Amino acid sequence: MNESKRLKKLLAGIAAVCVTASAIPAIPTMAASLPLGDVDLSGTVDVFDQVILRKYILQHEGATLSGNAALLADVNQDTFVDIVDAVALGRSIVTGKVNYLEVAEDITYIHLGGTSITVDGVNAVAQGSKVTISASGTYYIDGSLNDGQIIVNVADETVDTGTVKLFLNGVDIKGVSQPAIYIENAENTSINLVSGKTNVISDGTTAYAGDYLECAVIHAKDDMTIKGDGALEINAVSQYAIHCNNDIKFNGGTVNITTELEDAVRGKSSVTVKDGVINIDSAADGIKSSKGDVSIEGGAVQIKAGNDAIQAETTIDISGGNVTASGDRGLTGVTGVNITGGTVVATATDNQAELINATQGTMLLNCIDDTSNTDGCWKKANAIAVSDSITASPLKKFKYVLISDASIKNGTTYTLTNKNTSSTVTHTNGASKSFAMSALSTTFNSVNLGATSQEVTADGYRITLSSNGISTNAPAETASVADGVITVKQPGVFAVTGSMNGGQIAVNVDKTAYPDGVVELELSGAELTNTNDSPIYVESIGDEVQLVAKSGTVNTISDGTSYTNSDSDNGAIYSKDDLKIKGKGTLVVNGNCQDGIVCKNDLKIYNGNITVNAVDDAIRGKDSVTVGNANDTDFSVLSLNVKSTSGDGIKATEIDTTTGKGNVTINGGILSITAYSDGIHASQVLDVNGGDITIETTCPATTSNSGNTGGWFPGGSTSTTDTAVSAKGLKAGTTDDTTSTEIKGVINVNSGNINIDSTDDCIHANGNVALVGGKLELTSSDDAVHTDADLVIGKGSSTTYDDIVVVVHSAYEGMEGLNITQNSGTVISNTTDDGYNAAGGADGSGNMSPGGWGGGFGSTSGGNYSLNLKGGFALVNVTDGDHDGFDSNGSLTVSEGIAITNGNEPFDCDGTKSYAGGVYVINKGSGGMGGMGGSEMTSTVKASCSASSGTRITLADNSKVIVSFLANKNVSTLTAGCKNNTGAKFYTGGTVSGTELIKTSNQSIYTDGTLSGGTQCS
Repeated sequence: MNESKRLKKLLAGIAAVCVTASAIPAIPTMAASLPLGDVDLSGTVDVFDQVILRKYILQHEGATLSGNAALLADVNQDTFVDIVDAVALGRSIVTGKVNYLEVAEDITYIHLGGTSITVDGVNAVAQGSKVTISASGTYYIDGSLNDGQIIVNVADETVDTGTVKLFLNGVDIKGVSQPAIYIENAENTSINLVSGKTNVISDGTTAYAGDYLECAVIHAKDDMTIKGDGALEINAVSQYAIHCNNDIKFNGGTVNITTELEDAVRGKSSVTVKDGVINIDSAADGIKSSKGDVSIEGGAVQIKAGNDAIQAETTIDISGGNVTASGDRGLTGVTGVNITGGTVVATATDNQAELINATQGTMLLNCIDDTSNTDGCWKKANAIAVSDSITASPLKKFKYVLISDASIKNGTTYTLTNKNTSSTVTHTNGASKSFAMSALSTTFNSVNLGATSQEVTADGYRITLSSNGISTNAPAETASVADGVITVKQPGVFAVTGSMNGGQIAVNVDKTAYPDGVVELELSGAELTNTNDSPIYVESIGDEVQLVAKSGTVNTISDGTSYTNSDSDNGAIYSKDDLKIKGKGTLVVNGNCQDGIVCKNDLKIYNGNITVNAVDDAIRGKDSVTVGNANDTDFSVLSLNVKSTSGDGIKATEIDTTTGKGNVTINGGILSITAYSDGIHASQVLDVNGGDITIETTCPATTSNSGNTGGWFPGGSTSTTDTAVSAKGLKAGTTDDTTSTEIKGVINVNSGNINIDSTDDCIHANGNVALVGGKLELTSSDDAVHTDADLVIGKGSSTTYDDIVVVVHSAYEGMEGLNITQNSGTVISNTTDDGYNAAGGADGSGNMSPGGWGGGFGSTSGGNYSLNLKGGFALVNVTDGDHDGFDSNGSLTVSEGIAITNGNEPFDCDGTKSYAGGVYVINKGSGGMGGMGGSEMTSTVKASCSASSGTRITLADNSKVIVSFLANKNVSTLTAGCKNNTGAKFYTGGTVSGTELIKTSNQSIYTDGTLSGGTQCS
């Protein structure tokens, strides 16, 4: 090989793709012997391989390895590629002694990259987020896709009769708009689960349509087999999880399937389970063959189904394995259910399994109603033990039970026990406690499981509250009871039922022994009151404690009016470690002493109907408070109702700025907050990413500085009766009480519908504020929005009006900050004083200093402040008197968008004023100063008119509307800047045909359309 060719080969080797030194992939079978160290894949080991390997180890730019090159780079086979391999390669070159590695032949690597796919190999072509495989062979797949697809489409399966082998190596594929894996044509396809890897396949919230109508998340038109040693999780929200038009086989691996609407596994010709673990939780059928049979020969199968657990159009054949099938119907075989081996438990609510042909002992139990439940069903907790032979543990409530096992013998009599209550099971209306097998399949009627079933969890643990005290069935090493206190000492899931005064549930799990420990308390109609301590107290947990309000139940936790817990604090629910609250039921928390829910670490409220009433802070988390799971898209089961009579609604308090904590995040749900002080207060960062949020602060307001009527100490501003109280809607930032250091706080409103009625500022931060999404309706006795730093409104283009909408119904000042930039969005501001105010200094809120709560800033001019209107729409209405529309103590620039003001000084600034583009409109009444407040901005239209409040004012160019709005007060003069519309004129009255930009109770605004009628102003 000449030097030129060797150089090209060297560069090609260096440019090969994407496998890191610590992640050499597992390789399937079909191997060939290749020399270790041959990283340029030339067939020989030489100095060129050494150059490539050294550059790779030293992380030279572009020096990456993939596929077999990456495997052969691990010369000493310790699963790492490092300098030791370079030394070993050099030794091989010098000595000529080369070791060989069995590696796969003809493997195509498919790397999923979110919205794109790369292919290293043959017979697979990627286009965007889809890849099409066109021939049999081995395909190794890793990475993730946000909305993508793996397609198998062999051109002619009569010619290419081989198997398409898909090796899933930890993939995460979301098939939102089409099946994640779609087998269009192939003689056979195997999905191989790579050992040690978990693969996740999911869909979206909308059913597939068009060519994919009624398809599954994994859909095969030809034979398909799932096997391997790894795991596969399928989460199907809107469609089937797995569908195969021919035969589907399970030969290994762990497959966990959840469906929320359709069947889990459907095979038209047949479904066969030979090996592996299959766990199914299906809203419809579990495993179904729509034309043929279902055969289970081995493995472990657990099915919880809303309809049939296992259904076959012909026969269900069970010859081995361990099967638990729980559904409205357990086993439904149209022509028969044949049980010849294995352990089988099938439970149902509707009817007993029929057409049973068994060659081993099979009990059919038809139960009487459980009178403690309205539907007569027995709860799943009531596991049934057959002497010492087998225990049947249903996966959902039931009335009918089938138990089959080789240990159950014909002619033998058995005793059955309810493992939940330890009651002896009887049959024939209690006439017999003996279950005598008179045939291989024997039916027992009027089976009574004994004492009324009790709520327990998957772990079988329960906590029972009663007037006699607190009790549990958990072993002493897991939970112990003493003096009305149950202490949970090990991770587990506990069902909590009953009512009790004076009790406590305490969690104290050793973090060293259980660093990832989770304790889940499933509240199922629990009522716990303790007047001397926190009713629920978390001392220690490795991961988190979860409070789950079970669907259909109401749970109440209340403390007393005066006490101190062991942390020298109080709270009805009190946790020193992470706490999560979720569920579909109702939880009411009454903090009668001070706080309602307190968490010293991270507090998460993910779903449930939650009400928190408190004297002081309703919800307090030190490190963070998160409302709504950021990964959820449906927040319909999250409702949070918060009331505080003397404190904040929701707050996070961490002041250490190096931790990245002290944050409150709202992701969704319906939030109703009534607080005496701040509605939501984050010491450092407050993010609102969604939700329907209503906040009211109730600290009474009084008029302060009423002796002034203008200037920088204006009248009409307000303070609370208690001048030490901050009563803001959304607030970020605080002060370290020990050092008096100011902790900067930031507020980001990214989405959501927010309605705030506050005594103090609606939105307040001593750091930056970004209002970039959502809809806000603000009413304040002080400022609508105030920041001691920069305020940014909108993030869209200059003509985007709907990314953020802010309606200030009433306030002292509207938008206030050192520097204000509006990029887009719509702001309607009705204020007593300035609509927009860019000024220096810190807010005087909460004290009686000059500027006060309404006066805004402590300094007036000479600073480096700015007001930049770069886009969007802003309409400012201020009261008569010395009140400005757009006011800056530094520069003021209008460059794009539309700005309207009726301020006495419409555009007032102490620095440079500039009109560079966009549209501005001044609609002024008679009297007042009448000037711009600084140099005049260039105007293109001026007119006089006599229009009363409520009259439509339109700026139009040949009847084409530029902007049209309703006057907020009587108007005598109109001025506009609209450089791009030389024929623009003002009109009063008339009607506009077009699309309203926004409509409020006293505004109807258009930024396009056609004006009909109206009177031209001269």
